[in-house]
Amino acid sequence: MLRILIFSCLTIIVVLSSTFYPYASDQSSKDAEYRTLIIGTWIYEDSTGDAYSYSEQQFRKSGESVGNGYFIKNGQKVVFKYRGNWKIVNGMITETIIESTFPKLIGTSSVDQIISIDASKYTFKNKDGKIFSFKRK
Repeated sequence: MLRILIFSCLTIIVVLSSTFYPYASDQSSKDAEYRTLIIGTWIYEDSTGDAYSYSEQQFRKSGESVGNGYFIKNGQKVVFKYRGNWKIVNGMITETIIESTFPKLIGTSSVDQIISIDASKYTFKNKDGKIFSFKRK
């Protein structure tokens, strides 16, 4: 009886491993591809009503990211800069701010789902479900 129970448990483990292992391997390959494709400088522009924003974000091989840009609303321009770290795991990009012209952002992190990255466009979905697309500079 004990042998049957052990054999049943081992069978279940083997079946589950073979079912989920290919996904893990595929995702690991995709993450490696994303890590290569994201290196470089990306531009985001948005214009909504009387507001306009522009930003440049650079992802470096070292895992460091730097960015700068500005917002214009009601004729008032606010400029920003930051430096941080990034990593990609399981199709998610995590960015942590370590220096910023907005001190409240220091130490904060964002975790976003990568939708796609290619030679000219980087698209992700934030935690609120909003989709953003950047173009390569």
